[in-house]
Amino acid sequence: MPTVISALLILLGGLYLATVFKKAETKLMKSLGVGGIKMLSSAIFYLITFFVSITALN
Repeated sequence: MPTVISALLILLGGLYLATVFKKAETKLMKSLGVGGIKMLSSAIFYLITFFVSITALN
């Protein structure tokens, strides 16, 4: 049971950090005037989410 709880905590913490990183990246890209902000930030969000999910399942 403690393993399940730690996996959930890892998953929730990772999702929170991915969301914070996505917002910060979007702000940075907007200030630099880079195009394709939404697509790039979403791709990085899902990549981080993927790695966090794999880590939590391990």
